[in-house]
Amino acid sequence: MSPPPEQRITYESCISLGACRPPLSTFNRLRFDIMEHIQKVNAFMVLLDAPNTQQDIDFAEEFLSALSDHVQETWSQLVSEAEVEFFVHVFGNENQETDDAAAKFLRGLFVSNDDSGPVISIREPNGVRYLMAVGDSRDEPKDVQDKVTQLLTKVGEFLTAYADQTIQPYHKSERRLPGDIHPLLPGSLAVVTRDSFQELVGGEKCGVLLLVHCSGLQGGDEDGGSALICVMGLVSVILAKHLKDPKIVRIGLMDYEANDLELEYFPAGPGGVEALPPFLSWFPLPDHKSKAGKRRGKKRGGLMSKSLLGERKIRRKGTRVRAEISVSELVKFVHKKLPQKARFPLNPALEEAKKLETDILTHVSALNISLALAETEEKFSEPLKKMREEMWGRGQGNSLAVAVAGAEALFKDSVPDESSEGKTAAVASEFAIETQKCVGES
Repeated sequence: MSPPPEQRITYESCISLGACRPPLSTFNRLRFDIMEHIQKVNAFMVLLDAPNTQQDIDFAEEFLSALSDHVQETWSQLVSEAEVEFFVHVFGNENQETDDAAAKFLRGLFVSNDDSGPVISIREPNGVRYLMAVGDSRDEPKDVQDKVTQLLTKVGEFLTAYADQTIQPYHKSERRLPGDIHPLLPGSLAVVTRDSFQELVGGEKCGVLLLVHCSGLQGGDEDGGSALICVMGLVSVILAKHLKDPKIVRIGLMDYEANDLELEYFPAGPGGVEALPPFLSWFPLPDHKSKAGKRRGKKRGGLMSKSLLGERKIRRKGTRVRAEISVSELVKFVHKKLPQKARFPLNPALEEAKKLETDILTHVSALNISLALAETEEKFSEPLKKMREEMWGRGQGNSLAVAVAGAEALFKDSVPDESSEGKTAAVASEFAIETQKCVGES
């Protein structure tokens, strides 16, 4: 397909059909081919809110016109050195649900929050992002031309810093919990964030089994994520009990929506693109050789990652877990991955795992109720404490069911139209669906 004709990018063209027009691209109809293209290049993105006043329209017109001139002329050599492609999108003109969803996806590629306001950001194909601070609108000049000049100066400085490799990447990370433990989960299950990833996973000296889930720890969420989290919690409890050295393996969770992944550490999904949650990754012991590594005479790990900030060593890359997502299968998986001298007696651990599996739906109900009640009144604190002890401690079968029934009774007024049986059936169905998502490629 021949390239589209040269055309100046203006406010009017940004609210029209939208097409790829050198040197800038605008896509207010969010064309799939452009959305795909920007994920494969060093994309310099300018995201603007739809103008509401005539002054806003004047600014958008002047800024986009001047930006086009700077990209072609003033910054031409700098753009070439930085190896970036410029794109523009004006938000607020989407008139279909599909466009609105695509607009949210587009913003999420470049900035990790839903705040309104202009965004100027660079995204590399590996997912690394660099964000320019736009500044407080209250400090902007009142004159449109002065405002354009000020913003262009900042853009030029940002582009120069990127080309000179003097800026740090921007990433999203949820707040790190004390001890990396969620108050409703067992102490043997680590909650990993982007900021703690290097410490708990990437640079750790133990094996790590990590579940990347999608907001499975939000109260009232029953999309199957909490079911997988229950499985991981039970696996961590069994391993903590049976491992000769509990510190040799870490079982962890990471919320995909709340944290940016360091993609170079994770296995790719279908077609070589970023894997979507939920999925499991295994990060092997640094001194444990894989079969392939033995054939080559090399240890797993030691990969190099290149970026504009230079090379850095990746100690080990995660591999996709193909095992069935059940307590007993994951216990067997970890056992198989351990060095011979670190392996524990498998049969007793499997017997315990299979007993817990018979009550898995009760555990899921307990976790969902706990999450729903966690932020509510103080009167729920004791029932929650009792249920947590039953879930991850001595509780089996009837004792946990009794604790769940007691908590459900307190929660009854909040869910008057949904029976306990209905909730359990829904959880069972979603659990099966999410398990299939995790193992669908095995």
